[in-house]
Order: sequence, then structure tokens, then C-alpha cells
Amino acid sequence: QSIDQAQYSLWVLVYSLDYAPVVAALVQAVERGLDVRVNIDAHQTTKAGNARAMRELRRAGVAVHTVTPPNYCYNKETESYDVTDEPYGKPGVYQGHCHYKMMIVDVQQEGAGAPHLPPGAVAGVVIGSLNPTTFSVACAEDAATFVRARSKVISCANHFLRCWMKALSN
Repeated sequence: QSIDQAQYSLWVLVYSLDYAPVVAALVQAVERGLDVRVNIDAHQTTKAGNARAMRELRRAGVAVHTVTPPNYCYNKETESYDVTDEPYGKPGVYQGHCHYKMMIVDVQQEGAGAPHLPPGAVAGVVIGSLNPTTFSVACAEDAATFVRARSKVISCANHFLRCWMKALSN
């Protein structure tokens, strides 16, 4: 519903995305002239459903970037996980993930400027535990909510843009 009602933009930051109705709605949104961008976890794009969805989105003109979080190793001394340059697969090295599930609705950006909310827009962020995947929808054990608090929307938009810019630089 948020996708269909969007007037300006849809910025999606997800771990996984292969649910056909969501993919189709994003394609329709870009055809309506909206600024549609997708950041997805790079490790998930090798899976067949995600790869197919990313191809379809790119063919339609949706800007799709992959997010590659760093690897981590457990530091026994500090009892915390630290970023490491060591390769995943080496004992004690863990692969980071872009495990977000959010869609920022009707935020605008002029050039490389800060995001802002256009006057009169029904701007918000859909956020929760729902992965827009066929499996997640079939299980129906997830939830999402539409948050309209201006500070939360701008905070999520800024986070999306940090991931977006990082993906551009890789």
C-alpha cells in the first residue's frame, strides 16, 4: 500500500528481496516517475530469487546497489566483535550482513544534498522484521509498521544514503 501511494520516492534497504508483488510494485513506481532505489545485502544476491528480482528491477530502470558489510572477528579480551580485514571462511571470522528491512517513502534529495520531506507528502518509513521474500510472506511470522515521525524518517533516509554512497564507492 505504501508503494502504491508514494508520490516522490521509494528507497529500499533490505537483506533479501524476491517477493514478486513487491518487485512488480517497485517497477510500476519507477514507471510512474518515482525515484526508486534499492540497497540489498550483496551475499543474498547470489540466491536465485534475489538475482532474478534484481535483474528485473535493473531492466526497469530501478537503481540497485549491493551492500557489502565488513567481516568481523570475536575479540576475547574485550568480549566484542571487531571489524577485520581477514577473509570470511578463516576460522573465527564471521560475515557481516546488511540485515535491514526498511522502505523510506517520499523523501527527496537534491543532487548530493541532505534528504528532506517535500511539503504535503505522506512521507514515512516502513520498518520491521518483514523480509519482502516469498518465504517470509508464506510464513507470516513477521511484522512491519509505517512510521511518520519526521526525525525517524530523516534518520532512516540518512542511513540509507550512507549505505548508498558506500556501495557507489566499492
